[in-house]
Amino acid sequence: MDALIQIIRPMDPIIFHLSSDNVCERLIKARSNRGQTSPDNGQIEFWEKRKKLLLGFNEMLFTFMVLFGFFLES
Repeated sequence: MDALIQIIRPMDPIIFHLSSDNVCERLIKARSNRGQTSPDNGQIEFWEKRKKLLLGFNEMLFTFMVLFGFFLES
């Protein structure tokens, strides 16, 4: 992950993303709302790793938290 951050950082990106305190719970609810099957362990692990990766772009990151189905800027 650090290598990827070091490659992308010089491009000076601005990153917007939605986040949740509980990735697994949010993913299950989102997929249910879309009429999709529950996520498997591999899918949950992917989204948890993605969240950790995005946190590495701290100074370039705009996070909107999902709480009670609403988006809040953090």
